[in-house]
Amino acid sequence: MINETQVQRSSSTGLLRVLPMLLFGAFAIVLLARFFTHGDLYLSYFEDDYFYYLVVAKHIVLHGVSSFDGIRPTNGYQPLWQVINIALYRVFGDHRSLFIALLLLVFLLVAGTYRTLRRTQVLMGESGGYGLAGALLSITFMASITRTGMEVSLTLLLLTLFWLRMTARPLEEQTPVDAMLSGLLASGVMLGRLDAFLVVGLYLLLTVARPMSTRRTALRPVLYFSVGLLPVALYFAMNHSIFGTLLPISGLAKNLKSPLIPSASTLRGLFKARSVNMLLTWPSIALGVLFVLRRKRAVDENLAARRVQLCVLMHPVLFYGVLSFTSDWPIWSWYLYPLVPIAALLGPQALSGWKALRPQVMVTGLTIAVGCVCILTVAGMLRHNLTERQLYLQAEELQEFSQTHPGRYAMGGGSGVPGYVMTSTVVQMEGLMGDRAFLDRIKRKEPLVQALEELQVDYYATMMMGGPQPGPCYRLREPEVAGHQSPVMAGDLCSPVADFINPGGQHLLVFDVHRLTASARNSR
Repeated sequence: MINETQVQRSSSTGLLRVLPMLLFGAFAIVLLARFFTHGDLYLSYFEDDYFYYLVVAKHIVLHGVSSFDGIRPTNGYQPLWQVINIALYRVFGDHRSLFIALLLLVFLLVAGTYRTLRRTQVLMGESGGYGLAGALLSITFMASITRTGMEVSLTLLLLTLFWLRMTARPLEEQTPVDAMLSGLLASGVMLGRLDAFLVVGLYLLLTVARPMSTRRTALRPVLYFSVGLLPVALYFAMNHSIFGTLLPISGLAKNLKSPLIPSASTLRGLFKARSVNMLLTWPSIALGVLFVLRRKRAVDENLAARRVQLCVLMHPVLFYGVLSFTSDWPIWSWYLYPLVPIAALLGPQALSGWKALRPQVMVTGLTIAVGCVCILTVAGMLRHNLTERQLYLQAEELQEFSQTHPGRYAMGGGSGVPGYVMTSTVVQMEGLMGDRAFLDRIKRKEPLVQALEELQVDYYATMMMGGPQPGPCYRLREPEVAGHQSPVMAGDLCSPVADFINPGGQHLLVFDVHRLTASARNSR
């Protein structure tokens, strides 16, 4: 006869099994619901920076030139994600079907990452207990930062596949062929997002410094692994040959500050009171701290898993540490990607190490609670991102303005959507989609009006919060988001020819550059 305890246990197990299906069902609804909005408003659900990829893809497909403005060649993008967007644009062109295909791809990447994390947990011996809760939290984190079209969806899948491979068999135990294949996978990780070289390099360093056998035995597979990194070397060579830089110009534009003094902008981004931080970032950081405390008590550990877990733990430390020394720009949601695997790969061991959290009723209860919070968090993503909506509405205003004021436009932050929806040329003024010559303008702090004139710009648009300033002039700078330790192009721009105000209170000011240059000459 089945007793009441068995019935309760069976029902709770059934609920645990259905949680992932509910979560992915909610995510599918969130992704598709945007296409039921009026007109082209679905564009406002995508990150403004995603349109940098799409505009470049358009120029490559239609004109064979890697450029955002059609004037200057640029490599301001992560290469593997750009290749995917080129393929999407070639197949679907400027149609809604492109964005549907993109989100289908994102959904598959998120689902693949979940599957990979669960398989890695099995190899680590952590698939039971809190394994499901950690995987759900990690995948909710991934869904949150990838639903807007940014490249980290691809990077995270490739990175978790790399951790799965290294957990199954550490590098020093792999055959030469397997080591080269591991290197190719690592190449995919780095070409998905180049700053991932920090964590790939850390894994190699740990393999050589603390091998599971002898150091001499470890060096041979590391050599074959390096052969698999040939695609990355070819990318650097092509970059240097075509664009004159090894790294993407977008990364160089953000790293112009003096590296001697760390910036607080990274920490402000991590600990700012916003929903993604409170629901996902802070719990992931807390689990990382608990994992460190738990490791002091750990005795019997899987050595391959321990190395992977150490890399997962150190990845955000390295990433945000380097970022604070090289840049004083704010960090955006997709910069949180190093934190995503922590809940899945470190969380189970961090929680199960505490005696009070070991009873099965506690495990089941907390897992169900985490799963419900994750589902509600994903469901909350149905809401519009207010900032992206404002950028889209202002892009529409600017497009309408350009119909009666034709010419070449320039814009700093928020120029991705205008670059896509406008028929006029849009020059990106932050340097993210420029070239080495443009970075040189920023480095020497060229006056903003002079830069606009030399770029043969007709109209300059910029966004700002609040009402008009006292007097007719505005003190403006590009890049506007750069901190005070970075060089900028600045100037006093007076008498805008248009001032569009959106419902959020943000102003879009448009200046006639020819008037500005004439005024500057008269004042000399």
